[in-house]
Amino acid sequence: PIPCVPWQSQTSGQYQRRVHGDGNQIVSCSRDATIKMWNTENGYCLKTISGHDDWVRVIEVSPCGTMLASGSQDKTVRVWDATSGKTTQIYKDHTHIIECLAFSNTKVDSMLTGEDIKDDEEDGPPPPRFLASGSRDLTINIFDLKSVQCIMTLSGHDNWVRGLTFHPEGKYLISVADDKHMLVWDLQKRRIEKKESKTHMICSFQTLHWNT
Repeated sequence: PIPCVPWQSQTSGQYQRRVHGDGNQIVSCSRDATIKMWNTENGYCLKTISGHDDWVRVIEVSPCGTMLASGSQDKTVRVWDATSGKTTQIYKDHTHIIECLAFSNTKVDSMLTGEDIKDDEEDGPPPPRFLASGSRDLTINIFDLKSVQCIMTLSGHDNWVRGLTFHPEGKYLISVADDKHMLVWDLQKRRIEKKESKTHMICSFQTLHWNT
């Protein structure tokens, strides 16, 4: 049987949850402008993280587990130290609400930097070098987490950008939006490689498997 763990509540409805670390913790964000870390065994809140001025709409955990990224209705993207809960970076490049975020993988990092970056067999993936954000301003920004600046803005959607993911092989970024389009971006050429049109608005998506 699967045990049911009762959860404490944030002061306003939780908007999104992500598993952190080895699965013993979950990170959530909320309309109350906070981020909380929870113990999955007993449901207790371990930490409350504050910094945004409005509804936190999206939260992501880096593959290495040391970083959090959040996007808010205050139009900012924040990067946090997952251990201390302190803000390490703030980006104010969007002009509207942030709807989605995606950390890069080592293949993306290698391709964009020209360096040979690989996962460590014992320690796992290193901290990501880049972070992508999608917004209601119809754009996608890519931030360099080392230089702490926006290095790329991609424009092509005609409505709110709702979901982002980096291709595991590093060459592409895939985005979906309320304009009913899925766009495949060539990151080196900084342009749309492929466009798929759907009959409905796409709010979010997850990659399951890639052949190439």
